[in-house]
Amino acid sequence: MRPLLLVAALAVCSGAARLQAQQFKVTKAADLTFGNLFSNVPLTIRPTDGNSGRYVITGPKNKAVKLVFTLPSVMSSGVTMPISFGPLSGGYSQSSSGSNMQFFDPRTPPTITLPDAGAVYIFIGGTVQPGSGQRAGPYTATILLDVSAP
Repeated sequence: MRPLLLVAALAVCSGAARLQAQQFKVTKAADLTFGNLFSNVPLTIRPTDGNSGRYVITGPKNKAVKLVFTLPSVMSSGVTMPISFGPLSGGYSQSSSGSNMQFFDPRTPPTITLPDAGAVYIFIGGTVQPGSGQRAGPYTATILLDVSAP
């Protein structure tokens, strides 16, 4: 089986931090990337994988924030390729390495509390499903994260 030369990447964009005069900061640390894919072979990137998308949220310790993701259903490159997210596609940790990660479903906005260190790391994965005649090329889509008061 020959790999498609796809560079499937999602631009993980920071959303608005609308909490008390911007006292919180959302920073994109990495895009969710799938790399080369095979026709008819789905590929899942988990939040714990090195290719997961990553954000850093910083702000006052012990403050609760609600995470609202805008998730795509397809990636495109002139044609589309389905992408999906499930109940374990999101995760957060007090560590940039993702140790002791707590998983969540990014389709349902979770509320989390910033730890004493004042920073939390958000990780996002997903699953792509290339079709049998999927055209090779770079496929992209955008994930938005909006951080707001619960």
